[in-house]
Amino acid sequence: MWRAGVLALFACAGCNQIFGLGQTVAVDGPVIPGGSCGSDNSCGGLDICDTSTMQCVQCTADDTTACQGATPVCAADACRGCAEHSECASDVCLEDGSCAGAAAVAYVSASGSDPATGTPVCAQTSPCATVTAALEAGKPTIKVRGSINGSVAIGSGSISIVGDDDAELHGTGGPTVDIGPNATVTLRDLAISNGDPGIQAIGTNSTANVSILHSQVSHNVSFGVVVSPSGASAHPILTVAQSRIEANPFGGIQVLTSGGAVTFHIVGNVFFANGTAANSVGGASLTSTRVDNTLDFNTFVKNLTVFGSAAGIQCASSLVASNNIIVDNSDGSTGSQITPQTSGSCNYGFTFASPGMVPGGGGQPGGSNTFTAPVFKNIDNGDLHLLGTSAGITAANPNADLMGLAKDDPDGTPRHAPASVGAFQFH
Repeated sequence: MWRAGVLALFACAGCNQIFGLGQTVAVDGPVIPGGSCGSDNSCGGLDICDTSTMQCVQCTADDTTACQGATPVCAADACRGCAEHSECASDVCLEDGSCAGAAAVAYVSASGSDPATGTPVCAQTSPCATVTAALEAGKPTIKVRGSINGSVAIGSGSISIVGDDDAELHGTGGPTVDIGPNATVTLRDLAISNGDPGIQAIGTNSTANVSILHSQVSHNVSFGVVVSPSGASAHPILTVAQSRIEANPFGGIQVLTSGGAVTFHIVGNVFFANGTAANSVGGASLTSTRVDNTLDFNTFVKNLTVFGSAAGIQCASSLVASNNIIVDNSDGSTGSQITPQTSGSCNYGFTFASPGMVPGGGGQPGGSNTFTAPVFKNIDNGDLHLLGTSAGITAANPNADLMGLAKDDPDGTPRHAPASVGAFQFH
């Protein structure tokens, strides 16, 4: 494999030199790009020789020198980005595929301890016990292991909190994660529970930027997520992707403004069993005057509200929500009454909704919507993967953008055309 940045290289059979860009590289035999080799010199200094296969390759298990930056992992003799935290010495794989340096990470563990005095270090080998102590360490990333009790307040600055498979932030009163008006916060690979609400971003003239990625926000005391700024210049941003919002009795997500506007990007999530028959919000209540909002590839199932309120999505915005599943959400209607799945000014396209209908328009005709339920693996237990017999497995907009937040589903499965509607790509 030839490395990027090297142009106009020429090799000839039987020659022992490579010519290019004004330099000559001595080798110990014929040079065959990606071909056979006897040693590293045979690869012209561009790759290394895998002596087990006698091929020029980018890296081997014993020599990963070439694997740096956004491609730190050697797999199958080629460098790639990390996909799991365990692939990094720091135990932190960042969203861009690079590994965080351990010195830039504050570690928190259920078995850790906070220092009695002084500024916490929260090192990998001596983790702190609370996220509050880790915030005092002043590092850009916090890594959580195990279940951590206590509420977290982040007033300002930029911080990313990531977790192991068993990582949970379990509130003990008030919001589990309380985000100040000038903070930029990413929550990734975490469970957020027992908060009132689970995650909160409020405040006058808030410009908070909140990202909830690959996480579960469930079993909180009230809402799962609340973003509710005030003030004419308020403009927070909420991103929720590849996450599960479940069993939050006041509702899954509420975006509500009393001044300014919120931008929300809600893509590739499951909203299951949120709300109660005594509360007015089920899956999500979204109010925003912004024109750059996104509500795509989500599954809303078995959310519940008080009679007369839409139990799936309440949406007051100008957006066209696409490629969603909104089924079996209930306001307790019985008999011939039809439970409203959605309400508000938002339009929908390429969406499965049942029972009842959702409004189309906005350039995507209502005819692209399907008013029946797709077939799930186990709807009662919340397994909302599509079965192979489901009409939803290739029903997404054929022109849908399958990059960015929609690139992967909550399982990490890449979406591909023709894509499935809802949170999960059928495979």
